[in-house]
Amino acid sequence: MLCYQCGGSLSGDEKTCPNCGADLARGTRRSEIPASQGLERYTQKLRAISRDDRPIFPEDEVLAERFVIGSMIGRGPFGQVFNALDRELDVPVALKVFYKDVLEDERARSKFERAARAARQMTQKNIVRVLDHGEHQEHVWISMQLLEGLTLRKLMKLRASKDEAFELEEVERLVEQVSAALTHINTSYAHGNLKPENIIFLPDVLKVTDHFVVAGASRRKVAQKLKDSDYLAPEIARAQKKRSSSPQAEVDVYSLGAIVSEMVFGTTTPPDELDPALSSLQLEAIARACRKALSSDPAARHGSLDAFHEDFGHALSASELGSESS
Repeated sequence: MLCYQCGGSLSGDEKTCPNCGADLARGTRRSEIPASQGLERYTQKLRAISRDDRPIFPEDEVLAERFVIGSMIGRGPFGQVFNALDRELDVPVALKVFYKDVLEDERARSKFERAARAARQMTQKNIVRVLDHGEHQEHVWISMQLLEGLTLRKLMKLRASKDEAFELEEVERLVEQVSAALTHINTSYAHGNLKPENIIFLPDVLKVTDHFVVAGASRRKVAQKLKDSDYLAPEIARAQKKRSSSPQAEVDVYSLGAIVSEMVFGTTTPPDELDPALSSLQLEAIARACRKALSSDPAARHGSLDAFHEDFGHALSASELGSESS
């Protein structure tokens, strides 16, 4: 387990972080509007907000006669995120409002509607809970549980600033939980946009978010807005049509492979076989698993998230197997 504030390792029994003193129970407490400093840290998950950004909706705007808009707390290529008050339940929520150009016509809106309905049915513990969705002034929106936590991107930056590497056991726990989330999502569709900004660490669990974005937008629009992402499977970046109506787990295998490579090797491109950075059997096996996951040919990747998780687990035990055979 990792501290949501400093990213330090925890045993799981602490009430406060021994490294930075953070209250490890704070992630379960109810947040108030306006956002606390902790909430502001979490909501940088899309990208830093410039003062020049103009919110789609002003504060106190009411959506669906239920959600009262607060401040804008994040933005990305598809839209903006606000904190909001759900008057019906009297709880704060995160509200993602999409730009008008994301859903250009009725066909696109129907696709989004199907994706949002499927997302609302997903209750696996490692997936951010989607609560409601709708349309307001030609902008579609989705409400989600509001979380305080640390994104993997922020954690990567914290570790890099301290010149600290991720322990392989930490990476394994991330692979286990993210694989569980993606496997559940894949029963309806592929996530398609997994990246460090969409993985959130809470005191007792890891959460995956934005799982409905790619499924709800056209392939052309996704390719246009995410074309520069190092985590996007090439077949999505090229806006290729789906080969079947089944969820495509291989696109999420690609994204997870890139994330694991970055956590272990510092780059989304894993080392090749002769790279001197591969100083152990474990690292050689992890690099091999990542190279397979990142194959440009979807059919050459692991066939499922469970398969990648299993391959990574075998890589962690590679040194033990090597010593037994020597």
